[in-house]
Amino acid sequence: MATVGYSQAAEEKIFAFRLADEEKREALPRLARYFLVRDSAHVSHIAGTLAASEMSSVKGAHVDATWSLVRRAGLDTLELLQVPASTVHALMADLDAAISSITKKVTPQARTSSRIFSVCARTAIFASTTAPGSSMTTSW
Repeated sequence: MATVGYSQAAEEKIFAFRLADEEKREALPRLARYFLVRDSAHVSHIAGTLAASEMSSVKGAHVDATWSLVRRAGLDTLELLQVPASTVHALMADLDAAISSITKKVTPQARTSSRIFSVCARTAIFASTTAPGSSMTTSW
């Protein structure tokens, strides 16, 4: 069985996300906190799956792509739980900032992967066609 490794950028992004996620989740109503408690684990697992499909180590671009999927799921969950929009937007802005703060330290070449972006594009199209009234927002 092979082990998936993490680049320094990927490790930093996941660590920053975990810290922000744990801290910011506390501002949510109790039920919403329970639904989002595994977000950081989902980021790590999905990024690992993307890397495995490319037979590579997990890179920052994998984490970026994964965050777009986990972010959409979080937005939908919080909407279903009727969490106030202002709370949701503040939470997502803080989590976006945690991940993008690491992205600024990484070279553009380390962030690009056409296969990852094509997966995200297909997912965004699927999400926009299956969730009426939803808007897909990502920050690259």
